[in-house]
Amino acid sequence: MVDLLTAILNIYNYNNFNLNNYSKTSSNRINQVGDSLEYYIKDAFSNSFNFSNQKTKKMNYADSFSYQGSKNHPPDLILKNSDSFEIKKSESKGNIHLNSSSPKDFLYNDDPRIHTDCRNSDGGKWKKKDIFYIIGYCKSDELNSLFFVHALTFISNKETYLGPWETLQNGISNLTKKYPSLHPKITTELGGIENVDPLKITNLRIRGMWMMDNPFKIFKTQLNHDSNKKFSLFCLLTTKKFETYPKNSISSLKSHKNISVSGLSITDPNNTKKSLDATLIKFEKP
Repeated sequence: MVDLLTAILNIYNYNNFNLNNYSKTSSNRINQVGDSLEYYIKDAFSNSFNFSNQKTKKMNYADSFSYQGSKNHPPDLILKNSDSFEIKKSESKGNIHLNSSSPKDFLYNDDPRIHTDCRNSDGGKWKKKDIFYIIGYCKSDELNSLFFVHALTFISNKETYLGPWETLQNGISNLTKKYPSLHPKITTELGGIENVDPLKITNLRIRGMWMMDNPFKIFKTQLNHDSNKKFSLFCLLTTKKFETYPKNSISSLKSHKNISVSGLSITDPNNTKKSLDATLIKFEKP
Protein backbone atom coordinates (compact mmCIF):
# COMPACT_ATOMS: atom_id res chain seq x y z
CA MET A 1 0.00 0.00 0.00
CA VAL A 2 1.37 3.42 -1.00
CA ASP A 3 1.37 6.03 1.76
CA LEU A 4 1.84 9.79 1.49
CA LEU A 5 5.62 9.62 1.84
CA THR A 6 5.93 7.02 -0.91
CA ALA A 7 3.64 9.10 -3.15
CA ILE A 8 6.07 12.01 -2.76
CA LEU A 9 8.93 9.76 -3.86
CA ASN A 10 6.86 8.59 -6.82
CA ILE A 11 6.36 12.19 -7.95
CA TYR A 12 10.07 12.91 -7.62
CA ASN A 13 11.04 9.84 -9.64
CA TYR A 14 8.40 10.37 -12.31
CA ASN A 15 9.87 13.81 -13.01
CA ASN A 16 7.08 14.83 -15.38
CA PHE A 17 4.84 17.73 -14.42
CA ASN A 18 2.84 18.17 -17.59
CA LEU A 19 -0.87 17.49 -17.11
CA ASN A 20 -1.78 17.65 -20.79
CA ASN A 21 -2.09 13.87 -21.18
CA TYR A 22 -4.49 13.47 -18.27
CA SER A 23 -8.25 13.19 -18.63
CA LYS A 24 -10.12 16.39 -19.41
CA THR A 25 -13.82 15.79 -19.04
CA SER A 26 -15.06 19.37 -18.83
CA SER A 27 -15.25 22.27 -21.25
CA ASN A 28 -14.55 24.62 -18.35
CA ARG A 29 -10.86 25.52 -18.19
CA ILE A 30 -10.54 25.43 -14.39
CA ASN A 31 -12.38 22.11 -14.17
CA GLN A 32 -10.09 20.68 -16.86
CA VAL A 33 -7.04 21.56 -14.81
CA GLY A 34 -8.68 20.11 -11.72
CA ASP A 35 -9.60 16.82 -13.39
CA SER A 36 -6.06 16.44 -14.68
CA LEU A 37 -4.52 17.19 -11.30
CA GLU A 38 -6.76 14.69 -9.55
CA TYR A 39 -5.69 11.91 -11.93
CA TYR A 40 -2.06 12.91 -11.44
CA ILE A 41 -2.48 12.59 -7.67
CA LYS A 42 -4.26 9.25 -8.09
CA ASP A 43 -1.32 7.96 -10.12
CA ALA A 44 1.13 9.08 -7.43
CA PHE A 45 -0.73 7.15 -4.73
CA SER A 46 -1.36 4.03 -6.81
CA ASN A 47 2.04 3.53 -8.49
CA SER A 48 0.38 4.20 -11.85
CA PHE A 49 2.56 6.86 -13.45
CA ASN A 50 4.18 4.41 -15.83
CA PHE A 51 1.00 2.70 -16.99
CA SER A 52 -0.67 3.98 -20.15
CA ASN A 53 -3.49 1.44 -20.16
CA GLN A 54 -6.56 3.05 -18.56
CA LYS A 55 -7.99 -0.29 -17.48
CA THR A 56 -4.82 -1.05 -15.54
CA LYS A 57 -4.90 2.38 -13.93
CA LYS A 58 -8.52 1.92 -12.83
CA MET A 59 -7.65 -1.43 -11.28
CA ASN A 60 -4.77 0.19 -9.40
CA TYR A 61 -7.08 2.96 -8.22
CA ALA A 62 -9.60 0.44 -6.93
CA ASP A 63 -6.83 -1.38 -5.05
CA SER A 64 -5.50 1.85 -3.51
CA PHE A 65 -8.56 3.93 -2.64
CA SER A 66 -11.66 3.17 -0.62
CA TYR A 67 -13.31 6.33 -1.94
CA GLN A 68 -12.62 8.33 -5.11
CA GLY A 69 -14.80 11.35 -4.59
CA SER A 70 -18.19 12.64 -5.64
CA LYS A 71 -19.01 15.98 -7.23
CA ASN A 72 -19.67 18.72 -4.65
CA HIS A 73 -18.90 16.39 -1.74
CA PRO A 74 -15.51 16.44 0.03
CA PRO A 75 -13.08 14.74 0.15
CA ASP A 76 -11.69 13.82 -3.26
CA LEU A 77 -9.82 10.69 -2.15
CA ILE A 78 -9.48 8.29 0.75
CA LEU A 79 -6.59 5.85 0.85
CA LYS A 80 -7.76 2.45 2.01
CA ASN A 81 -7.86 2.39 5.81
CA SER A 82 -5.83 5.59 5.88
CA ASP A 83 -5.83 9.32 5.21
CA SER A 84 -8.26 11.47 3.23
CA PHE A 85 -7.34 14.16 0.71
CA GLU A 86 -9.06 17.25 -0.64
CA ILE A 87 -7.49 18.49 -3.89
CA LYS A 88 -7.57 22.19 -4.75
CA LYS A 89 -6.19 23.57 -7.98
CA SER A 90 -5.47 27.09 -9.08
CA GLU A 91 -3.82 29.10 -11.82
CA SER A 92 -2.99 31.77 -9.23
CA LYS A 93 -2.03 31.62 -5.56
CA GLY A 94 -5.08 33.47 -4.33
CA ASN A 95 -7.64 32.31 -1.76
CA ILE A 96 -8.75 28.70 -1.64
CA HIS A 97 -12.48 28.34 -2.26
CA LEU A 98 -14.17 25.67 -0.13
CA ASN A 99 -17.71 26.60 -1.20
CA SER A 100 -20.34 25.40 1.30
CA SER A 101 -17.96 23.08 3.14
CA SER A 102 -16.17 24.68 6.09
CA PRO A 103 -12.46 24.03 6.76
CA LYS A 104 -11.93 20.58 8.24
CA ASP A 105 -9.45 19.63 10.94
CA PHE A 106 -10.49 16.00 10.40
CA LEU A 107 -12.86 14.20 8.08
CA TYR A 108 -15.75 13.22 10.36
CA ASN A 109 -18.02 10.29 9.57
CA ASP A 110 -21.06 12.13 10.93
CA ASP A 111 -20.52 15.19 8.73
CA PRO A 112 -23.87 15.68 6.89
CA ARG A 113 -22.06 17.11 3.86
CA ILE A 114 -20.10 13.99 2.95
CA HIS A 115 -21.46 11.44 0.49
CA THR A 116 -22.98 8.17 1.71
CA ASP A 117 -20.29 6.23 -0.18
CA CYS A 118 -17.65 8.20 1.70
CA ARG A 119 -19.34 7.53 5.03
CA ASN A 120 -19.45 3.79 4.25
CA SER A 121 -15.86 3.57 3.02
CA ASP A 122 -13.46 1.26 4.87
CA GLY A 123 -16.44 -0.57 6.35
CA GLY A 124 -18.02 2.63 7.65
CA LYS A 125 -16.84 2.03 11.23
CA TRP A 126 -14.39 4.93 11.41
CA LYS A 127 -15.26 8.10 13.35
CA LYS A 128 -12.68 10.47 11.88
CA LYS A 129 -9.74 10.44 9.50
CA ASP A 130 -6.76 12.72 9.06
CA ILE A 131 -7.26 15.02 6.11
CA PHE A 132 -4.69 16.69 3.89
CA TYR A 133 -5.36 19.57 1.55
CA ILE A 134 -3.42 19.21 -1.70
CA ILE A 135 -2.88 22.58 -3.35
CA GLY A 136 -1.73 22.47 -6.96
CA TYR A 137 -0.55 25.59 -8.77
CA CYS A 138 -0.67 25.21 -12.54
CA LYS A 139 0.47 27.36 -15.43
CA SER A 140 -1.40 26.28 -18.55
CA ASP A 141 -0.98 22.48 -18.49
CA GLU A 142 2.22 22.56 -16.46
CA LEU A 143 2.19 21.76 -12.75
CA ASN A 144 4.45 24.37 -11.17
CA SER A 145 4.10 23.57 -7.47
CA LEU A 146 2.33 21.11 -5.23
CA PHE A 147 1.66 21.45 -1.52
CA PHE A 148 0.42 18.61 0.69
CA VAL A 149 -0.65 20.29 3.92
CA HIS A 150 -1.94 18.44 6.96
CA ALA A 151 -5.15 20.09 8.17
CA LEU A 152 -3.99 20.12 11.79
CA THR A 153 -1.15 22.52 10.91
CA PHE A 154 -3.48 25.40 10.02
CA ILE A 155 -7.15 24.56 10.62
CA SER A 156 -8.84 24.98 14.01
CA ASN A 157 -11.19 22.47 15.62
CA LYS A 158 -14.60 22.11 14.00
CA GLU A 159 -16.43 24.02 16.75
CA THR A 160 -14.62 27.18 15.62
CA TYR A 161 -16.52 27.09 12.33
CA LEU A 162 -19.69 25.36 13.52
CA GLY A 163 -20.54 28.07 16.08
CA PRO A 164 -20.92 31.01 13.65
CA TRP A 165 -22.65 28.74 11.13
CA GLU A 166 -25.30 27.62 13.62
CA THR A 167 -25.80 31.20 14.83
CA LEU A 168 -26.53 32.29 11.26
CA GLN A 169 -28.91 29.36 10.76
CA ASN A 170 -30.80 30.28 13.93
CA GLY A 171 -31.06 33.87 12.75
CA ILE A 172 -32.61 32.75 9.49
CA SER A 173 -35.11 30.55 11.34
CA ASN A 174 -36.09 33.48 13.57
CA LEU A 175 -37.15 35.59 10.59
CA THR A 176 -40.69 34.27 11.10
CA LYS A 177 -41.01 36.50 14.19
CA LYS A 178 -40.98 39.54 11.92
CA TYR A 179 -42.40 37.87 8.82
CA PRO A 180 -44.97 35.28 9.98
CA SER A 181 -45.87 34.26 6.43
CA LEU A 182 -42.36 33.01 5.68
CA HIS A 183 -41.60 29.31 5.91
CA PRO A 184 -37.97 28.56 6.93
CA LYS A 185 -36.47 25.44 5.39
CA ILE A 186 -33.77 23.38 7.08
CA THR A 187 -30.96 22.36 4.69
CA THR A 188 -27.29 21.37 4.88
CA GLU A 189 -26.56 24.91 3.66
CA LEU A 190 -27.28 27.98 5.78
CA GLY A 191 -30.94 27.50 5.09
CA GLY A 192 -33.78 28.51 2.86
CA ILE A 193 -37.05 30.43 2.94
CA GLU A 194 -40.21 29.36 1.15
CA ASN A 195 -43.38 31.35 0.46
CA VAL A 196 -41.61 34.71 0.23
CA ASP A 197 -44.44 36.39 -1.70
CA PRO A 198 -48.27 36.35 -1.28
CA LEU A 199 -48.69 33.88 -4.15
CA LYS A 200 -46.20 31.55 -2.46
CA ILE A 201 -44.29 31.06 -5.71
CA THR A 202 -40.87 32.43 -4.69
CA ASN A 203 -38.24 30.70 -2.56
CA LEU A 204 -34.91 31.99 -1.27
CA ARG A 205 -31.88 29.73 -1.11
CA ILE A 206 -29.20 30.86 1.35
CA ARG A 207 -25.73 29.44 0.81
CA GLY A 208 -22.51 29.89 2.71
CA MET A 209 -19.31 30.30 0.70
CA TRP A 210 -16.20 29.46 2.70
CA MET A 211 -12.78 30.72 1.66
CA MET A 212 -9.40 30.56 3.36
CA ASP A 213 -5.94 31.95 2.76
CA ASN A 214 -3.80 29.84 0.48
CA PRO A 215 -1.37 27.69 2.52
CA PHE A 216 1.37 28.94 0.19
CA LYS A 217 0.69 32.37 1.75
CA ILE A 218 0.16 31.14 5.31
CA PHE A 219 3.49 29.28 5.38
CA LYS A 220 5.42 31.50 2.97
CA THR A 221 8.32 32.07 5.38
CA GLN A 222 8.71 28.40 6.30
CA LEU A 223 8.56 27.16 2.71
CA ASN A 224 11.19 29.53 1.33
CA HIS A 225 9.69 28.88 -2.09
CA ASP A 226 11.70 29.79 -5.19
CA SER A 227 9.04 30.61 -7.80
CA ASN A 228 11.65 30.46 -10.57
CA LYS A 229 12.04 26.71 -10.18
CA LYS A 230 10.40 24.49 -12.78
CA PHE A 231 8.64 22.52 -10.05
CA SER A 232 8.47 22.57 -6.26
CA LEU A 233 6.86 20.10 -3.89
CA PHE A 234 6.16 20.74 -0.23
CA CYS A 235 4.54 18.64 2.44
CA LEU A 236 3.84 20.08 5.88
CA LEU A 237 2.44 17.88 8.62
CA THR A 238 2.60 17.61 12.37
CA THR A 239 5.65 15.68 13.54
CA LYS A 240 3.32 13.42 15.50
CA LYS A 241 1.60 12.47 12.23
CA PHE A 242 4.89 12.11 10.34
CA GLU A 243 6.10 9.57 12.88
CA THR A 244 3.06 7.33 12.30
CA TYR A 245 4.19 6.43 8.77
CA PRO A 246 6.12 3.20 8.11
CA LYS A 247 9.77 3.35 9.16
CA ASN A 248 10.97 2.34 5.70
CA SER A 249 9.02 5.22 4.11
CA ILE A 250 10.50 7.71 6.59
CA SER A 251 13.98 6.30 6.04
CA SER A 252 13.66 6.50 2.25
CA LEU A 253 12.82 10.19 2.43
CA LYS A 254 15.42 11.12 5.02
CA SER A 255 18.21 9.32 3.15
CA HIS A 256 17.32 10.86 -0.23
CA LYS A 257 20.02 13.33 -1.24
CA ASN A 258 17.64 15.64 -3.12
CA ILE A 259 14.71 15.67 -0.70
CA SER A 260 14.83 17.77 2.46
CA VAL A 261 13.13 16.63 5.66
CA SER A 262 13.33 19.18 8.47
CA GLY A 263 11.63 19.96 11.74
CA LEU A 264 10.13 23.34 12.53
CA SER A 265 7.80 25.07 14.95
CA ILE A 266 4.50 26.52 13.75
CA THR A 267 1.66 28.38 15.44
CA ASP A 268 -1.04 26.19 16.96
CA PRO A 269 -4.23 26.97 14.96
CA ASN A 270 -6.31 26.53 18.13
CA ASN A 271 -4.16 28.78 20.37
CA THR A 272 -1.84 31.40 18.88
CA LYS A 273 0.13 31.53 22.14
CA LYS A 274 1.21 27.93 21.64
CA SER A 275 3.27 26.16 19.01
CA LEU A 276 3.22 22.79 17.28
CA ASP A 277 6.10 20.60 16.23
CA ALA A 278 5.89 20.11 12.48
CA THR A 279 7.85 18.38 9.73
CA LEU A 280 8.48 19.94 6.33
CA ILE A 281 9.30 17.76 3.34
CA LYS A 282 10.58 19.62 0.30
CA PHE A 283 12.19 19.21 -3.08
CA GLU A 284 12.56 21.51 -6.06
CA LYS A 285 13.44 20.84 -9.68
CA PRO A 286 15.42 23.48 -11.61
